[in-house]
Amino acid sequence: MSDDNISPLHGELGVDETPIKWSLNLKDLLSEGITGKKCSDRAELQALTDMLNDEHDLEVTSLICTYDVRPSTISADKDVGRCLIDGCLGHFELKAKLRQTCVITLERIDTLVEEKFTQSFSSKGGHRPSLMPDSEEIEDLFAQEPPLKLIKGKVELGPLVYQYLSLAIDANPRKQGAQFDGEPADGNEASEKRPSPFVVLENFKHKK
Repeated sequence: MSDDNISPLHGELGVDETPIKWSLNLKDLLSEGITGKKCSDRAELQALTDMLNDEHDLEVTSLICTYDVRPSTISADKDVGRCLIDGCLGHFELKAKLRQTCVITLERIDTLVEEKFTQSFSSKGGHRPSLMPDSEEIEDLFAQEPPLKLIKGKVELGPLVYQYLSLAIDANPRKQGAQFDGEPADGNEASEKRPSPFVVLENFKHKK
């Protein structure tokens, strides 16, 4: 398999396999970076629905990804006499509208997925640094994802977006206000206490 077909997400999902065919060309990224958004077309939404239905009962009706990518490292090219972007950092926000089945009422409901994430990209690929600056920074350093490799200056967003979207989906969606029998209402401490059996009996007498 060529490098162009390898998913940047550690080979979990190939670029040819992802239902989203989004990419960003960062080869000539300016110092101020780039911003914009990507929107799924009807064919991509159907492909997303088909793939996600392996784990969820849903329909994807809308998917938008906004992005802000800026260079993080710049090096001088002495032969060409200009600066080259060796690495960059992207801030992304996903908004997806779904049609899901409420686990309580079994009605079809509209749900919204909103997810923000950051991801760095590098022409050298994703390896964590071998030298640690300070012991207190180790935890923060390893909490971050390693850079994804830029392939010919291009970033394949499809596998990345699909991964974050699939992880953010509520597997047990509920219609607003829907509750299982005997389940306390959210945030209502009084309802969390079971009523006294004597109170229940007294209420039953008054209803007769």
